[in-house]
Amino acid sequence: MIQLFMHLNYFVLNLPLAVGCMMLSPKTEVFQQAAISILKRLSAQHNSSDSTLFESVKESSSNSSLLILLLIREVLLLELIPSDVWDFVLCTLVSLCQLLMEAMGGAATVNIAVFQCIVMELCCLTSQYFHSPTPRLDLHTEWMEFFQPALQDCLLPYFLRCAVSSPGMDYGSMYQRYSLSRAVVALCKKTENASLEELVHILLSNFYSFQSAACILAKRYLEAAEISASDEENTSQSGKVSLMVGFFKSVFGAALDKIDLEHVFLEGSHTSPPSRTATTSYLFLWYLILQAMGRCSPEARALVSEWLKELTLFDHLLHGLFNYLSDSTIVAVKDEMIEVSLNPAMETLACCVYVAVAKQLPFMLRQWHNSLDRQTSAMVSRFTSRIVSPVLQQAELERKYNSMEGNMETRVCAGASEVSVTYRVDECCIELWVSLPESYPLQPPFIREGKRVRIDPAQWRKWMLQLNVFVANQNGSLWDGLALWKSNLDKHFAGVEDCTICYSVIHASNYSLPKMSCRTCKKRFHNACLYKWFSTSTNSSCPMCRNIF
Repeated sequence: MIQLFMHLNYFVLNLPLAVGCMMLSPKTEVFQQAAISILKRLSAQHNSSDSTLFESVKESSSNSSLLILLLIREVLLLELIPSDVWDFVLCTLVSLCQLLMEAMGGAATVNIAVFQCIVMELCCLTSQYFHSPTPRLDLHTEWMEFFQPALQDCLLPYFLRCAVSSPGMDYGSMYQRYSLSRAVVALCKKTENASLEELVHILLSNFYSFQSAACILAKRYLEAAEISASDEENTSQSGKVSLMVGFFKSVFGAALDKIDLEHVFLEGSHTSPPSRTATTSYLFLWYLILQAMGRCSPEARALVSEWLKELTLFDHLLHGLFNYLSDSTIVAVKDEMIEVSLNPAMETLACCVYVAVAKQLPFMLRQWHNSLDRQTSAMVSRFTSRIVSPVLQQAELERKYNSMEGNMETRVCAGASEVSVTYRVDECCIELWVSLPESYPLQPPFIREGKRVRIDPAQWRKWMLQLNVFVANQNGSLWDGLALWKSNLDKHFAGVEDCTICYSVIHASNYSLPKMSCRTCKKRFHNACLYKWFSTSTNSSCPMCRNIF
């Protein structure tokens, strides 16, 4: 039978039989030559016809079209498509995705289901080819500028509609959802045609493949967009921060309210579908909240952290994560840990969320860790030191590997996990070392004193204390703490008066300046420091002159 494929007239006249037999043939040189010949013939027919070759897919019987798709799939896997056939293959893919959009409202048939799965796999294979280290350079530009955007414009709306309609639970529909989710993640590198609210809503779906795809797309949305709750240029900084907190509450808080926490982290959730889907929705939402916090300003991040404390869900999250994690867990931490699959790998998902917590909320994580009993605390420490800390240490040290920002210079000693910090202004100079402990961030960075030039010892001790507070008591990276300390010193040398309560220009928690002043002694205070003073002293007198404030 294989020899018959060498005769072009035979397989053109008997295309379904030829393609079907070819799919059963071994991957020999004869197979490759015949496959290429068939594709070239199809390409020629496509170029000479005004109608697409695959309009028969709309009909209930389209076996020849499905067989042709399988042929293209096999040739894609072997990377044998000739340059003069690529245009036919790519145009065909766009036409197929458009047909899927048209067929969505019609009756679901076996052919349509199989057709969708094959088309989605073709999209994945094609995207994989053009994102490989050695794609065809003459086709790569055309793919990036025309075909990928065209496929994205078809698949993203199709995915959003399918995720909302939520078909049944049979295996066929499960694989349809899985293949569609894989394709939309492979092709939709930009998500400007979908809103974050739409993607977050899909996280509440009952199907893990849709949840994971929506999470990946939402992460790309956050990475590409400048997180801002207001487009008004005249909005004050404090107003923007307040609007940002409102954005978190309206998008993520509303979604958290819809999850039944009674079904989250239940014993045996890996075998119970309602509990499993509620748990994965909950973890994906937390993951996106943490990703969004990484895109916020320090002031907004501080207020979002306070909002998360008010929700009283943080301890619930961390205790639940360690239902799946232990000191014997083996998980490879990497940039893209979330992948589309039919069923969740709970250990990987839990580890992914825990890494995001350690990165974005290190202070809150330390507080939770310090509240644990000795046995649980030791287990969490072992897991963190073995799996999470090396990754975070490397990320911190590589983030600004030798840099000069204004008056502050930093140099990294990667082998010792240390950062050398030098601050110079006029004739004054401060040198110190910041070390990352083995169980970072469960233990705060360690500050080691270096040289100082023309700095008063009392002032030096105060600044060292401030640095310890800035790097240990704020939710953010080590570099966020160092930048806050630098800003504090800059304002001090610029003549801005310290708060007389905390002896700092910039407040360590909300990043505000001392704005409240006593009418008698004229000393200035942070609003938060003064509120705490009034609350703890049970009177409204000035901390310095003791007159009524």
